[in-house]
Amino acid sequence: MMKTIIATIAILVPGISAHSQDQIRETSLYFIVGGSDLWCRDDAISNRGIYAFSAAYPVKGKQLSKTGYGFGFALEHRFSKHFALNTRLLSEEKGTKSRRDNYSYTYNSLGQLSIDYLDSYVENTTSYYVTLSVVPQFLFKRFNIGVGGYFATPYKSNDAIGYYNYPPPSPTAHNIDLLSSNLIERLDYGASINIGYTLPYGNKKFTIQAVSALGLKNALGKSVLSSSQAVPALYLNTFSLFFGISFNKLSKSLLKKINKI
Repeated sequence: MMKTIIATIAILVPGISAHSQDQIRETSLYFIVGGSDLWCRDDAISNRGIYAFSAAYPVKGKQLSKTGYGFGFALEHRFSKHFALNTRLLSEEKGTKSRRDNYSYTYNSLGQLSIDYLDSYVENTTSYYVTLSVVPQFLFKRFNIGVGGYFATPYKSNDAIGYYNYPPPSPTAHNIDLLSSNLIERLDYGASINIGYTLPYGNKKFTIQAVSALGLKNALGKSVLSSSQAVPALYLNTFSLFFGISFNKLSKSLLKKINKI
């Protein structure tokens, strides 16, 4: 079965003919783990780290720093000396964190505008996804660079809101299950770009990969999109640094078992 999959990929990938199977070097299974910087493209808060202010809507918004993590497996198949296909199956944490400062507008008797701070709230959204990435890679000795895509589906997601400087009685901080409330989209997809370095050592290989995932699907769910209010689109993005290790003997053993299925 594995040979059939490899042959099919060889036909579908441009520039690789059927006879290139003779040039196949190896297939490696990596165990990978890493951390991520999480952010979003949000029309309501247009610039990351910069306050967006609207005269029509007395709110200042700012994206705050948020980190996540990911772990799973990567299967790398080398078709030739300079080309490989990397497939990753990961569990990943994604989300956003933002602060909203509310203001009031008043005019004095001379018609002069006065803007006064009222209160704030911090919204922290955390979602856990199963992500499948397929990335063709170009190899330059031990370095690689690739551009591909990913599909992801959330299996857990919640939204926590904390309120600050509100006059009594202040709103109560709360958590919302976004999945059961249909407030998050069940499918995410986008582009995946990576650059990395792999170091063989004995019967093992170590790799470090910098991966940028850019969401192309609005992450807001049906309950949000069907509301009467116009809600800006939200696209989830991550920048991750993954570390991986491949055991040559274990990779060969597992791939032989897969090939027999």
